[in-house]
Amino acid sequence: MSKRFGVSMRTLFRWKNRIEPKLKRNKPATKIDMAALKADVKNYPDAYNDERASRLGVSKSCIFYALKRLGMSNKKNTFPSQGG
Repeated sequence: MSKRFGVSMRTLFRWKNRIEPKLKRNKPATKIDMAALKADVKNYPDAYNDERASRLGVSKSCIFYALKRLGMSNKKNTFPSQGG
């Protein structure tokens, strides 16, 4: 069976012991200090993600996913631009 699907025997035994799929990732954030991010959001509410990333020393995508974990979203414009 392992040769047919190209997986190791150990993987098959692991799958046999846990049939249901894993739905959540049970791992804390390692690259960013969440308390520092909360403080940064409080001190600079209008900052862009790249500005936060440079202040905290991480990437923009790291800031995006950390804000998502905190339940915060990017600010949205309530008024559309007047450009034509």
